[in-house]
Amino acid sequence: MNSGLIFKLGLVANVLLIILSVSGMYLSRGSEDGFSPQGKILAWLIPVILSLLIMLALFLRNKGNMTLANILLWIPATPFIIGVLITGFLALVFNLFGK
Repeated sequence: MNSGLIFKLGLVANVLLIILSVSGMYLSRGSEDGFSPQGKILAWLIPVILSLLIMLALFLRNKGNMTLANILLWIPATPFIIGVLITGFLALVFNLFGK
């Protein structure tokens, strides 16, 4: 795989992570058992920091430092991808072999 494809896959994973974190915040917004006021403020940090990482990675890619851009994108994307793969595998196993 070339580094351009790796960059695009990391970018897609980070955008999906931003979408999931923002949708989780909106789903817990109206609930009385949701976040505390401090938790709501801190929950906005996740998409903001991910957006800043994406912008920094795009800047580094344009400057020609593709290796560092890939590392920045894949630091938050790797645990997310591993979690999605484990969840998908377990869902498949439980559907096929569960009683």
